[in-house]
Amino acid sequence: MRFASKCILTSLGAFMALIALSMASYPGGTWADPRARGHDLLRNFLCDLLGRTALNGEANPVGAIATPLAMLALVLGIGLVWWVLPACFPKRTALGPAIRILGGVSTLGLLALPLTPPAVAYELHATAAFAGGGPGLVAGVLSIVGLAGEPRTHRLARLSAVALLCIVVGVGLYAQQLLVGGAPSLLLPISHRLATAFLLIWMTAVALQMNVERPESAAATDKIAGRSGGTGDSASAGFRN
Repeated sequence: MRFASKCILTSLGAFMALIALSMASYPGGTWADPRARGHDLLRNFLCDLLGRTALNGEANPVGAIATPLAMLALVLGIGLVWWVLPACFPKRTALGPAIRILGGVSTLGLLALPLTPPAVAYELHATAAFAGGGPGLVAGVLSIVGLAGEPRTHRLARLSAVALLCIVVGVGLYAQQLLVGGAPSLLLPISHRLATAFLLIWMTAVALQMNVERPESAAATDKIAGRSGGTGDSASAGFRN
């Protein structure tokens, strides 16, 4: 579990470093103001960094390479989270396979996001977002159920609920924008920033929890060994007597 924890934290570190590089090198332009200079934390989406051409029409060579790599690192980290998270609630045997299957489907959908910059393939980008987001939301709900049932992971369950709520709000506003059309309101990119921030916090919390979790098989082995040791001690004590 500690190896998984390190892999998740590594994916987060790679994502943040590459995204910071993309933001610093972004020429400019938002959906509301194509003439804006640089990357605007409140008005730009992370996906705006994907295109070879920025929204202001200038070349975006650094972001076009760094942003897909950043998203790939993040999505792989999310996929690993879905795979290892059921170890936090081993008694809920029905939840683990469901979370892993839904999480795997979600990961496959999200892998298409870096390949479909919204400025070039808006409809495909939206399709990939919902294809990956839907199963991920269901996996999130099931994870909260499992985490809430274990006393040691109550805090992680509450954090998961907050993160899921932020993501649901962001997805809902995105769906509304697709239906209404036109330039997105300021609330949409802000909601996406908030959802991304809580996603990163949640993944970090899961990684830290994995650092202290032990595989169920190891715990079972220790339990059996403890019983055997206890039986051996009792037998030895009876022999001495």
